[in-house]
Formats: sequence, structure tokens, C-alpha cells
Amino acid sequence: MRRVAIIIALVLPYVRAQDANTKESYYSIGVSAWTKSNLALTAVRDRLDMRSSDPGILPNPERRQMQALYWSMIQEGIWNLDRALDLDPGFSHAMAYKGLLIRERAELRDTEEEYESDIAAANELAFKSFTSKPPRSQPVVEFQGTPPPVATTSRVRVDAGEQERKLVKKIEPIYPPLARAARITGNVIFTVVVGKDGSILNFQLVSGHPLLVPSATETLRKFAYLPTIIGGSAVEVVTRVRFKFELGFIEPQPVIF
Repeated sequence: MRRVAIIIALVLPYVRAQDANTKESYYSIGVSAWTKSNLALTAVRDRLDMRSSDPGILPNPERRQMQALYWSMIQEGIWNLDRALDLDPGFSHAMAYKGLLIRERAELRDTEEEYESDIAAANELAFKSFTSKPPRSQPVVEFQGTPPPVATTSRVRVDAGEQERKLVKKIEPIYPPLARAARITGNVIFTVVVGKDGSILNFQLVSGHPLLVPSATETLRKFAYLPTIIGGSAVEVVTRVRFKFELGFIEPQPVIF
């Protein structure tokens, strides 16, 4: 089975030296750490047939492997988000991503006591992020990095509504319990590349609340479409997918380019 290549650009991956002491710079590094470690942990959970919503410590030898590869990255991400919060204690998105990184760290802990401590800390940060109103200047999680996939001779751009009609495997995302409890709603939008066989080849995040993004990401990876045929040959497709999170229901909706 072909390994799915996932490209999610949440923020500028790293910062110029002259920008190193801004809250946005620290936030960018923290979110970048979450992006990379989350993709790796998701792949491990998939291999072990575990859902991201399943609580608990990863089993060995996978836990040891992930500790070696991602423990320092997670800790660095948490450190940078702490610096962002030092500069702006009400920075709710930084609180949310710090909580997400701490949840990932919990899965790599060696004892149940350490795991429970991390989960409690993550829950406290989630609550604070819910009750802290973001100022107008607070960065929104949106695409800012490498340009999104473009059409080529073997890749065409297709209207989101037209592409949606080709869905053969449509999975509904789980509304994150913490987001539901805080009554967080909104859209999570991706630019998606569909392979010649109709599977998700890669995708990039365009925008979305940090507590809604993981559920939408996990769901999108499972989408499958009918192949797009042009001139008798299958081609790759660039399109967009939007997950609309509303209290009461969630559904993927087309977004027009």
C-alpha cells in the first residue's frame, strides 16, 4: 500500500533572525513542531490500528522509537509556545497548541502518573484557551508557507463541488469533545491533491481553529474519489475540501476557488 505523503503548511516553518523575539515567531515554531510530531504519531497509530481519540501511552517498541525521534521536538515546541505566552498571556491559540503538544508528550511518557499529569495540564490549557478571547492582532492559523499545489500537464484543478460528487469514501469527522464543550465552531479548509487512483496524495491546511484541525486532518486522510480521466488517461487533481464544524452536525462542503 502506497504511503500517503502529507504536506500541511500551518505557518512559516522557521523565522528570520530579526523576527526571533516576536510572539508570532515563537508561535510559528511551536505549531511547526506540533505539525511534524502529529503526523508521525498519527502514522504510528494507524499502523497499530489505534484512533487518535484513543487515550493512553503508546506501546513499545513504537514508544521508544518516537521518543528518540520526536521528544526533543515536542519539548522545543512547548518551550517556544511558552515564550509566546510570556509576551502575550492571553494568546489563546498558543495555549491551544501547547495543550496539543502536551497531549502528544503524554503518549510518549513511561508511567501512568506522568501521562495523567500531562493530560490534566493539557485540559487546563484547553479550558484557558476557550475562556481567553483572542485579540484582533492574534495570528490566525492559516496557510502562509510553501505555495499550494498547482496544476500541471498531468495535474488539473477541479471545482470543489464537482470533485465532491466523485467521493466514494466519505468519512464524517468526530467533533472534538473539548471543542464541543467550549462551543467552538467554524471551518477547516484544505487544498488537496488527489492521486490518479483517487486516493489522497497530499494536502495542505488553508485555515482552521487549532482544536478542530486534528479531527479534520485525520478524516481527510481517509477520503477516496473516483479517478479523473482526461483524454483516456487518469490525472491528478487539485481541489479544496472544507469541513464545517457546527454544533449539531458536521459535513464536508465544497469551496469554490
